[in-house]
Amino acid sequence: MSGRLYTVTIGTPTATSAALDVFEFRNTAASLIELVALELWQETILTDANEFIARVNIIRGIGFTSGSGGETPTPAPVVHSDVAASFGADARNTTQAATGLTTMHSGGWNLRGPYLWVPPEDCRIQAPAGATNGIIVAINDPGTSVVVGGTAYVKEYGT
Repeated sequence: MSGRLYTVTIGTPTATSAALDVFEFRNTAASLIELVALELWQETILTDANEFIARVNIIRGIGFTSGSGGETPTPAPVVHSDVAASFGADARNTTQAATGLTTMHSGGWNLRGPYLWVPPEDCRIQAPAGATNGIIVAINDPGTSVVVGGTAYVKEYGT
C-alpha cells in the first residue's frame, strides 16, 4: 500500500510545565493516516535536580474530541511535487484530546536527550478514515518547565 509522506514540525517551541498533546493529527472522511516516525526534544538546560523521565503516549482516537490551545502547523510533503495533505494537524495543545482514546504505545523520554520513535513498519500506529479519528502524541507533566519541540512523519493513504 503506497501513500504520501508528510512532515509536521512545531513552529516555535515554547515552555510547558503541564501535560500536553505535543501533536494531534485529524483524519478526513476519505483518508487513513499512519505515524511513521517521531522525534521530540527539549531546549531547556536541566540540572541534576531536574532529572526527569517524561511519559510519551501515542494514542489512537476514534470519534475523539480534539484538544485546543496550541498551534496548527501545515503538514509539508516530503516529495516536493506531492499534493497538500488532507489531514489536519495541531501542536502543543494545552487542553488535551478526550473520549474515544486508546493508548497504542507508551515510552519513557529522558529529558536530557531527544526522544526517537521509529517503529518497524508492522508496528506503526494507524487511524482509519473518519473526520473524528486520528493520532495523538501526548506527554505527561514534565515536573518542571521545559521548552518542547518536535517533528513527526505522517503517511496518508486514500487521497
